[in-house]
Amino acid sequence: MLVYSVFHNKYLIMNCNYFNYKVNLPRFCAKMGYAGYQYVKLPTFGWYAYNNDKSFIGNIFDLVNVKDREYLYALISKDKPEYLDFDLAYSTMTETCIKYNLLECQLWSAAYAYSRKELETYKITFKGKRTLLKDVLRENGFAAMLDNKVGVITSSLMEKFNMLPWPKGEIRGKILVPSFSTPQHICSLEYCVWDEPTALLPLWLNGEKGWYGNLESRKIVSGLKELWSTPGCTWDYKLDYWSSQQIVTLSDDITVNDAIRIWTESKNTVFDKSPLDFIIDNGKIEELKLHIGNLSYQQLKEAEEKTGESLTSCWKKARQQQIQIGSRTFTRRDNCYWVYKKGKLEQVTNFAIEIETIVKTGKTFIRKGVIYFGDKAVPFEMDERYFTTNYMFHRGIKDKFLSAGLGVPIVHPSFFNKALLVIDSFNQGAEIDTQQGQDSSSSDESVG
Repeated sequence: MLVYSVFHNKYLIMNCNYFNYKVNLPRFCAKMGYAGYQYVKLPTFGWYAYNNDKSFIGNIFDLVNVKDREYLYALISKDKPEYLDFDLAYSTMTETCIKYNLLECQLWSAAYAYSRKELETYKITFKGKRTLLKDVLRENGFAAMLDNKVGVITSSLMEKFNMLPWPKGEIRGKILVPSFSTPQHICSLEYCVWDEPTALLPLWLNGEKGWYGNLESRKIVSGLKELWSTPGCTWDYKLDYWSSQQIVTLSDDITVNDAIRIWTESKNTVFDKSPLDFIIDNGKIEELKLHIGNLSYQQLKEAEEKTGESLTSCWKKARQQQIQIGSRTFTRRDNCYWVYKKGKLEQVTNFAIEIETIVKTGKTFIRKGVIYFGDKAVPFEMDERYFTTNYMFHRGIKDKFLSAGLGVPIVHPSFFNKALLVIDSFNQGAEIDTQQGQDSSSSDESVG
């Protein structure tokens, strides 16, 4: 079956998410006359448009007419490159991949919606009687599942969507559990028996998993087990893009590590009690120290201010990183870079750099991050051209040090021509952001 073979093609790299990431949706909507939307760009999933009350949330495929969807890639890659954030060449194989990936997403989404309806009437044998599954859930303390957006796999579901690759074996009566990338888009489906929520088996994945449960409940729970008995949702960074100004509560079962992650990833979510206050009020300051390496410098200073304790020394120790470049091992320690030489550490620089994001503004890329020098941490922005050669990097970082009043950056002469390689190797996870550059140019902090 063609649909099945394309769904399971491990070489299918170019998909709807990738295309949606490449196309600048605000620019596309402006040209096409789609008005009244705000826009957000999700990592992995790309651009989404939404109206004021978020009753509509959609990507480029959701905005256009159904009959036009499969032609979008060919039209934009061939004739409308001005809609693109990044170069995108046309190929017939890519067009086919996008077409069938779009069909895959639509079918699984429709199957999930159908499974929700099936849960209303589906019966199982429980204690010797045919009983509605939803009544069994209520009777066993799992009524929250009905609010937390699960479905059920039935014979009718599998027959109606028989073009989908359902797993072999008996899966009728299993709970269908989605995760979400937006309040209106699922990005994964898994299944389990109704009383074993932690034994999920994978069914479908679109890019990466999102949050489980009901965002509208305004409560963040600790995991799937709690989600079975408590109305709420789990935390995922994508949730923060969609949380409204309504106040969100953290479950008492949230771990310190998860609270730190929520603190780090939440930019828009409003909590009744901040994740840091949640940790402190629950008497978990000592546990916070075990995870202190996960804090940014700004979070560290806030934690020190609220706890009244000096945490900098243990933070520096926890932040130590180590990478391998060729036959040499480099480490970041005490806000400097070092190299192991004959079993001993030799200092390479007197500073360290964290690249947090790379922002695309027009055709220009700007690296944003923090320079660490001794006990100081200074935010910075530098044009990408300063990261093209070692000479340009040394010039740019020296100008930044002087303008910020830090002093003079020092690089060991033996590593003068390897400094950029070391910096980049420690910052491989920096994400490219095309959204920040939509309405503003680089700030006055940029070098050059």
